[in-house]
Amino acid sequence: LWRTFLLTPFKLITVFLHETSHALACKLTCGDVEGMQVHANEGGVTQTRGGIYWIILPAGYLGSSFWGMVFILSSTHLLATRIAAGCFILALVIVLFVAKNWFLRWLCIGMHKYDSIFIYNFPLQPAIYNITFQVSSYSLLLFGLYKNLQLSMF
Repeated sequence: LWRTFLLTPFKLITVFLHETSHALACKLTCGDVEGMQVHANEGGVTQTRGGIYWIILPAGYLGSSFWGMVFILSSTHLLATRIAAGCFILALVIVLFVAKNWFLRWLCIGMHKYDSIFIYNFPLQPAIYNITFQVSSYSLLLFGLYKNLQLSMF
């Protein structure tokens, strides 16, 4: 199941959150983010200038697991789920302007549509919305942990 095509979008969103965590750490340490890229082979790069590198570098690996945890915790309540989905949509819109490659832009548009479908089409069915958000959240968390374990073995 792990290497199936079905999980590819969630893996790519995890890479997106990984790169976003690098960018946030850079901004928090007074650096500048020059661009972000996410590639179809589940790789990515964030181009930064300045900031504290010993904080920026580990932020990606810790961040992808952190965001998965945040999404899991927010999926326990419908209002929190909608707020988290809205924040995620806002982040995707912001990244549309920072992205340096078209693949990341299309990924952002696709995830924006995915979230929008569940926000607007299932307002009276919180169970469907929560289950979908939880599946997405657990996929993000597990892929983040998998990547962290993969790196610690080398």
